[in-house]
Amino acid sequence: MKIIKAIRVKQWLKNLPIFMPSITAGVLNVDLFFELIIIFFSFSLIVSSTYIFNDLIDLESDKFHPVKKYRPIASGHLTISHWIFISALCLIIGKLVLYMINTELLIFSTVYLILTISYSLKLKYLKFLDILTISFLFLLRILIGGPSFNIPITNELYVFVFFICLGIVSGKKLSIRNNSAIKDNIAKTFLMSKYSNTDLISIMYVSFLISSLIYLKWILMTKQIFITDQNPLYLISSLIFLVIFKLVFIVESLKNRTEDIFDLLSSNRRFQLSLLFFLTMSITGVVQ
Repeated sequence: MKIIKAIRVKQWLKNLPIFMPSITAGVLNVDLFFELIIIFFSFSLIVSSTYIFNDLIDLESDKFHPVKKYRPIASGHLTISHWIFISALCLIIGKLVLYMINTELLIFSTVYLILTISYSLKLKYLKFLDILTISFLFLLRILIGGPSFNIPITNELYVFVFFICLGIVSGKKLSIRNNSAIKDNIAKTFLMSKYSNTDLISIMYVSFLISSLIYLKWILMTKQIFITDQNPLYLISSLIFLVIFKLVFIVESLKNRTEDIFDLLSSNRRFQLSLLFFLTMSITGVVQ
């Protein structure tokens, strides 16, 4: 169980954007879906290898974090050499499977790997580059599920994913910055010295506004719901639930509760329902 916790299986949900290109393009068939599932798990193993690497880099800092100090690596569950072996094993298995499916996937996953390592070593301590890098990493997830299979990706999808991730990352950083329980932590020290609350709140608000406007544009122009015979109810409803999702996240960020979005997702019913209904309505609206 400690190893499962260390590779952060619950955070594999972050890799679900791999399925977005096929869903938004309406390219839904059993063979492609099965292949995307294999890619999802293989890429998730690669991501897990970077989680272990990042935890090893942040080992000393995590020991003073009120929550992270209980993680398997920070708590000293296994030796550092054991964790390096587990990280390498996840990376090799993930890479081999992706290679057998499509060599182009190796390029995107390697770019992801390089960026993630760069983030852990340097970029996470550079103002603006820290939040921009994380948002760009989600665009790479889309690339893994799109061009590799000749699935077209609209500009709206790129911009939407980038800005909604930018808003979420800014809220997370805001929570870390203002969490009085976190002391002697290099990440918080960086945020305190480089960002003001106004910086992060402004980025969060603007990012969420842009992503909502882009989603509305996609509904009205790309999907052309009022021109075709497509029922507009589902997609319009999805926009409403998307806005509710963001409002809940903003409120929780201002209360310093969004450092771990999965903890928020498991504890906040409004957050759960708004996300669930957004996904349900948007997918239903696409396939109608």
